[in-house]
Amino acid sequence: MRLDLRINNFVFQALQNKQLILYESGFRRTFIHVRDMARSLLFALEHFDAMNDPVFNIGHESMNYTKQGIANLIKQRIDFYLHSVEVGNDADHRDYEVSYEKVRQVGFETSITLQRGLDELIQGMPVVSRVSPYSNI
Repeated sequence: MRLDLRINNFVFQALQNKQLILYESGFRRTFIHVRDMARSLLFALEHFDAMNDPVFNIGHESMNYTKQGIANLIKQRIDFYLHSVEVGNDADHRDYEVSYEKVRQVGFETSITLQRGLDELIQGMPVVSRVSPYSNI
């Protein structure tokens, strides 16, 4: 389990610490389920000729979320303290929204929603125990 990934970390914080503090809550990111990522690799191999451009974004626009949006979805599933901080900043300054039109034009669609991925994380997270605050599990 990689706790350095935004959604994994947010779910871990909500379940283990019962709180989540958001810096720069309006920053946007895009997400994809690991199974959809694996499917995209197989799709690329099977559609090699159609994917002759070297760069394709893999995902779907419905997976572009702000930090606040992600936290709100988790809050619908878990009771925890959520607070957005207006001072300070997140060490990770990435803030972007991605288009996936190009990969859809060759026929790839994601199949797992963020909501389903959250439900899987919430169900599986209780078996995770953190060995060190400086390492992934």
